Amino acid sequence: MMPIQGTLSESDYVSAQFLHVKPRPALKITGLLLVAICIAVAIFHPTLWFIVALAYLVGSFLIYMPFKARRTFRQYKALSEHVTIEVRDDGLFFKRTNGEGLVPWSHILK
Repeated sequence: MMPIQGTLSESDYVSAQFLHVKPRPALKITGLLLVAICIAVAIFHPTLWFIVALAYLVGSFLIYMPFKARRTFRQYKALSEHVTIEVRDDGLFFKRTNGEGLVPWSHILK
């Protein structure tokens, strides 16, 4: 089988961080309803603690999380190196400039 080659970019790494917080479809609808309720409460019955908590959540997801991911990507130089991935019978074989390794299929959950 032909090996897969590529290089991870900073924007790819930031986007991957948001995959971990992506809800299932049923939870997405519930989350959207909760966001609508929060906005309604903030508009019609604003309290300082509620507005601060809402600002904290928005800031942590839209500002801090991407900032932290970009910083980690810049600090960990191996993430930006060229990588070759080969699909084998015994697992996925990764090869980079400074090393190589095999991840057996039994260690991959999905």
